[in-house]
Amino acid sequence: MEFPTIQHPSSMLISGPSNSGKTYFVKKLLDYEMFKPTPSKIIWCYGAYQTLFDEISNVEFIDGLPSDLSQIRAEFRTISLNASYMCCFKNVRDKMQMASLAKQMYPSQTKYFQESFKDATSVAYGYLFIDLRPETDEKLRLRTGLFPEDENIFYQPR
Repeated sequence: MEFPTIQHPSSMLISGPSNSGKTYFVKKLLDYEMFKPTPSKIIWCYGAYQTLFDEISNVEFIDGLPSDLSQIRAEFRTISLNASYMCCFKNVRDKMQMASLAKQMYPSQTKYFQESFKDATSVAYGYLFIDLRPETDEKLRLRTGLFPEDENIFYQPR
């Protein structure tokens, strides 16, 4: 089964600690042109420069994050509630974030969500990709292995 494309315009929240694979993941999204329709202009705001940026073409890089995204803590919940997609990488230091997300998304099936995340992130640089768009079939909501060379895995409740 082929993954649905990532619909543009949309918003994506990518979460994980330093060195978890976030930048490389976004580079692959761009390399494989996974956004449909393809954006005419891409602006990447960053907090810390990375040499991998030199390998990414057709992107305007801006040092610094927009101030309206760096609001007080309560506003981060609004950002995550409005995201079309989430990509979550393993964070061995803070597992409560995923437990909280599990309770929000699947209050009666938190174990299903947490087991999906654990499996998806069991490999180095693994991630759980979450499609939060209302039109997405529930069978396609949680997945990993987004790229052509990956094993495509969709997580289903037991």
